[in-house]
Amino acid sequence: MNIHRKFIITLSLIAFLLILFSFGIYFLSGNIKEKKDLISETQKQLSFVENRIENAKELEAVLAGAEEKHNSLKPALISKNDIVVFIKDIENLAEGTNVEMEIKSANVLRDQNKMIFNLDINGSFGDIYHYLLLLENSDYCLKINNARIDAGKEGQVWLAKIELELLSFEND
Repeated sequence: MNIHRKFIITLSLIAFLLILFSFGIYFLSGNIKEKKDLISETQKQLSFVENRIENAKELEAVLAGAEEKHNSLKPALISKNDIVVFIKDIENLAEGTNVEMEIKSANVLRDQNKMIFNLDINGSFGDIYHYLLLLENSDYCLKINNARIDAGKEGQVWLAKIELELLSFEND
């Protein structure tokens, strides 16, 4: 009977150990699943942060390129402070082509970053035409909206009324 008792105790002990092992595996697998879920969520967050970092680097590169383009275009733009230089330049062109030029009005279109000048020009037809060609080919981005050229009373003096639009005006 002693052997039988030892056998039952051994069997009970093995059964108890198997049950204990099964519960351990069950709790460990639950814990492992929680850890896997946590790792998965952390990987998603890490991927999101990595994408944001990559997007920030790309944006930084684009902004650097845009800054270079802006700096290269900056000399072509005329600020409010440089408008006097522009006016002196178009007056010097007038003197160089032997025409009399008078600025009748200057209007700033704030919402469009444009400035419009109304000019009266007196001189011979050839000189007025030459002046308009020089304006068109100047370093400034200009657009002649209206141009009206009339023969004067004496036949030699012509009168031109020009609406000149400065497209490269930067209204800070």
